[in-house]
Parts: sequence; structure tokens; C-alpha cells
Amino acid sequence: MDEAQTLESTKPPLVLPKLISIGDLFDQAFEIYRARFDTFFAIAGIPVIVGLVHTVIGFIPNYGTVTTIVLLILSLIITIVSFVLSITYQIALIYAISQPISIYNAYRFAFSKIFPFIWVGILTLFVFIGGATLLYIPGLVFMVWFSLASYVFVHEELRGINALKKSKAYLRGYFWPVFGRFFVLGLAFLSISFALGLIVALGKVFFGSNIVNYNLMSQITSQIFIALFMPYVLIYTYLMYRDIALKKSSLLSLQPAEKKGYIIGFFIFGIIVAVAVVILLVLLAIVKKS
Repeated sequence: MDEAQTLESTKPPLVLPKLISIGDLFDQAFEIYRARFDTFFAIAGIPVIVGLVHTVIGFIPNYGTVTTIVLLILSLIITIVSFVLSITYQIALIYAISQPISIYNAYRFAFSKIFPFIWVGILTLFVFIGGATLLYIPGLVFMVWFSLASYVFVHEELRGINALKKSKAYLRGYFWPVFGRFFVLGLAFLSISFALGLIVALGKVFFGSNIVNYNLMSQITSQIFIALFMPYVLIYTYLMYRDIALKKSSLLSLQPAEKKGYIIGFFIFGIIVAVAVVILLVLLAIVKKS
């Protein structure tokens, strides 16, 4: 063993600074959310409005063939618009969190980045599917590792696998702290969602379904809840990303380089699993009809 190897082997283990606390994350996220609520709600509200129109169309009575065709065409158009907006509003929010910006400029930026953002999302999705197939645990690990890929893409302009690799590099040594912060946020989300669902259900019990269409009310409530809560979720995650990026910026060079082979492998495996599931469902449907 030469002198360089000896020095390398005697280096003390890398000590990472502690992340921002969960309490501070909630407090700081709320301060940003409150200060710029109008901008965040407007950005998130645009796809919600389109979604509400789509929901209402589903409750319009069928008055004949012409009406059915018109509603189907309208529903198809709104579905496509909703899909595009469901992606662009996330980019717009992630971009707008870090700086004061108009709604128009946030969406203009989002539309310019939509296809690379979709690619990052596709990579993350199929890697997760591939991992989740193996007793779910690898999928959970991948979900945490790559949870910051969207923020890396928007704020550092790294695309595709490079965004996933950078997210993984940031979370090296921070897996459990980040998992815990997402877990607490998820509990908060589920608690509020359950409370709203309970209110709607109690309304149906006490007032009956003859006065109000509670299925429609439930969907409208869900859409509004998403518009209100999703900006907060993205702010919370952005603050965590910013904290990790600042604390890891000078330490990344001391870490081993992140590999991409396993990402490509699980991505391909995830596609195979997804295709196999679709084929199986089609075959089961054919068998059921025959």
C-alpha cells in the first residue's frame, strides 16, 4: 500500500451537517405560502378550474346522440388540456417558489420545459415501478432517492438521468432524515384529507342526497383541496432541497461518483413490468368476455 492509499484509508468518515428541523420546515413553508398565497393559488388553481369543468361535464344528463358526441369531444379536449396543465403547473410552482414572478412568466417557463420535465418524470416512474416489483422496498428507496429530481431539473437545469443522479447524490447520508420529513408531511396531508372527507360524508348523512349531489361536492372539494395544499407541499420540499443543496455543495466532490447503470436497469425492468401488466389485464378482459 503506497502513501496516498494509506492517507485515504485513514481519512475520518464524512460528517454531514444536520438538516433543517421538521418544525422549521413547516414554519418556513407556511411563511412563504402565506406571503405569496395569491400567486401560488392562482398557479395551482388554473388546472383545478379545468378539472372542475371536466367534473361538471360528467354530471350533465344525456339528452341524445348529438349531446353525447359533443360532450365526448369536449371531454377529450379538456382531458388533454388537464394533462398538460397537471405537468406545467408543477414546473411553474417549483420555479415560482424561489423568486417573485408573475403567473404568466411562471407558466411561460413551465411550457418551455415541459418535455424534459416529462422525461424526468417517466424515468422516475418506471425506476420506481421496477423497484416496487421487488418486494416494494427498493421502490420506496428509489422514491426517496429521486424525490428531488424535479427541483434539480428546474433549478440546476440537469436533465434525464443526470437529474436523478444529482438527487441521489444529495440524499446520500440523508435518507432517513428525508424519509422522516416526507412521512410527517404525508401524515399531515392524509389527516386533512380525511377530515374533509368526513365532513362531506356527515353532510350526506344529515342532509341527504336529495338536496345536494354529494359525489359532485366530494370531487369539487378534492380539487380545491389540491389547489390549496399542493403549493404548500412543493414549498416544503423545495426548502428541504435548498437546505440539502447548500449543505452538500462543498461535500459532493468527496463522495463516490453516482452510477447510472442501476437506474437504466430498473427503468427497463419497470417498462417490462408495466407492459406485462397491461397485456395480462387485456387477456383477462378477453377471457372474461368469452
